[in-house]
Amino acid sequence: MIETFKNLEPVMQALFGGLFTWGLT
Repeated sequence: MIETFKNLEPVMQALFGGLFTWGLT
């Protein structure tokens, strides 16, 4: 579970980063 979370961490960061940027436009 922890290993999976670490694998998804960069994906979640990119996803939330994209949503945040999209929200600003």
